[in-house]
Amino acid sequence: MISEWIESPIRYRPDDEIVSDLAALADSVIDTRSMAYHYASLGRSAADRWLEGDGAVPVKKYFYALRPALAIRWLRREGGRRPPMDLQSLVDAVALSNGLMDDITALVAAKRRSNERSNSARIPALDALIRDELTRVDEVRGDPADPCSRERAEALFLHLVNT
Repeated sequence: MISEWIESPIRYRPDDEIVSDLAALADSVIDTRSMAYHYASLGRSAADRWLEGDGAVPVKKYFYALRPALAIRWLRREGGRRPPMDLQSLVDAVALSNGLMDDITALVAAKRRSNERSNSARIPALDALIRDELTRVDEVRGDPADPCSRERAEALFLHLVNT
């Protein structure tokens, strides 16, 4: 999804004017409902694979379900804007309880000090948050696209190929 690339903290050409042009275009054509369904699909896929059952889960895999769930929460509350890509910014923006914040902080710390395959005990409160948000995807409002967005997209494309 190009809107995620735009917000990514890892950039090959971060100062390039095209990034801000693409961000403006993405903001004008954002379809929050489609974006929410995209996140729900990602989150459900991860949750179905890694968060079923009672066993331990790879620490890294928790985030594959957590970030999409938090993005849906953001879209339900904020609508009309892209959710932050950076997990900490997203966590800070979605009004979680102190207990959930502590659980996420502990999970981030566990990821930092472990290798790719390290497992974590299940965190019931995070499991519940993930499942709840993934089921609430239909609460995200759909916003009509800007009627001039196609023309702006074509103009941006022409600018790109001509420079």
